[in-house]
Amino acid sequence: MDFTALGLPLLIFTAATVVVLVVLNVLTGDQTRYLKQLTTYGGQGQKVLQAGLTPSANIIKQRDFSRIGIVQSLLSATSFADSLQSELTQAGIPLRVGEYFTLRVVVGIVLSLPVLALQLPGILMIPVAVVGFFLPQLYLRRLQGQRLQKFNDSLVDALSLMANAMKSGSSFLQGLDLVAHELPAPLGDEFGQIVTEISVGTPVEEALQNLTKRVPSYDVFLMVTAVLIQRETGGNLAEILDSISYTIRDRIRLLRQVKVMTAQESMGAILVGSLPIVMGVGFTLISPAYTRPLFDETLGRIMLAGALGLEIVGFVVMSAVSKIDV
Repeated sequence: MDFTALGLPLLIFTAATVVVLVVLNVLTGDQTRYLKQLTTYGGQGQKVLQAGLTPSANIIKQRDFSRIGIVQSLLSATSFADSLQSELTQAGIPLRVGEYFTLRVVVGIVLSLPVLALQLPGILMIPVAVVGFFLPQLYLRRLQGQRLQKFNDSLVDALSLMANAMKSGSSFLQGLDLVAHELPAPLGDEFGQIVTEISVGTPVEEALQNLTKRVPSYDVFLMVTAVLIQRETGGNLAEILDSISYTIRDRIRLLRQVKVMTAQESMGAILVGSLPIVMGVGFTLISPAYTRPLFDETLGRIMLAGALGLEIVGFVVMSAVSKIDV
């Protein structure tokens, strides 16, 4: 029996089933179970849920990567799973590592199905599936960047709000709580998590250092370092926060100027890098016989490999030239 007639519907059904299970798992989270685990903290469990913490929060010291026992055991034995779970948290995606990998596999399978449907050379399924497998990773990076950008844009307001609250007589913890309630996500959620961790017994220094792990931003590192130094040496924390807010505001202004000046180079890198790929895919779809020698003959495969290598090198070089650290 033809594989396309039998395998194509089976692959589609499998991919759809996995996607539905992942979505249902996200919508029906385990907040009740984690609330029970937090009863030992003196009734602070409800506060944790109100702060919007995810199961990967530092306040919960249990690594939960998958609901499948064998997958959980395999992922728990690696440090890679911890790193990937941190990346999911930084992007604000409520998925476990096992679910995330399953989703990547499904995307790779789904994107490779048109190769069978269009009766193109079967070898094309491999690069298409690889591209589909890494597309969610690129989307994850984009979400991380967007969430980090929103956090940095709101950090100046948060520091000013905390400084004004402390000038009016509030404590540092009350200033953190004020920011958590007054400013929107993601900054409000992250500061709310700091307040919750401190309220259940975590030292202030450790709670602030946890923030730098969840939000890999130089501005956050600058703020946390200044606060930690002030707690050891003393001084007017309100004035320190005001000075940091001015510094961050000037740095953001300079970064935006640099971004505008390098926009043309960045766009050129994207266009130059994607144009040969788009043209190759277009020729393959319009006239498969025209590009078939590239896949069937040894010389053609060597030329494709060389072109791909040069594409990667050119894209990396142009991206590095247009990227300026401030």
